[in-house]
Amino acid sequence: MELSHPDANTLAFCQSCMQTAIFWNPFGYIQKNNPTLEHYIKNVHKTMEVVFYDIKIGIGIARAEGTLAFIFVPYEMLILSIFKKLRIFPIQNSHFLIFLIITCGISILFTHYLGQKNEEYIGYFHKFESHKNNAVWHVISSMFFIGAVCAGIISIMWWHES
Repeated sequence: MELSHPDANTLAFCQSCMQTAIFWNPFGYIQKNNPTLEHYIKNVHKTMEVVFYDIKIGIGIARAEGTLAFIFVPYEMLILSIFKKLRIFPIQNSHFLIFLIITCGISILFTHYLGQKNEEYIGYFHKFESHKNNAVWHVISSMFFIGAVCAGIISIMWWHES
């Protein structure tokens, strides 16, 4: 994967931050490993590429896992709201935040353990990447996201009904 090229303002800001870091030089670490500013900038870009785009050690899978986990939360809250509305569970209105925190925890555990299981996510990532331009995947992803937003709105409305 390639890094997308940022605009000139972002590059200027990053350049000034790196110049400040090299000038500040905490504990002599930066200049010990990078003799010049250009060498430091090259190393920072190389590190950013690994961090954001390496699916085995990068944070891309963590971002995807977190996004998927919090998309599940509205669906879980909708199920709880339906149970509350149909009086299957005696749930009071004051417990909304407690159940929201519980569903967040369940979603995070669910996606974490399923995502890390035998590194299956790498296979799914490559499969999805090969279909990146397929309109069907974009429609499915969009519908899932729009459904999560609608489920969140409906669950809040139904939860606070008298």
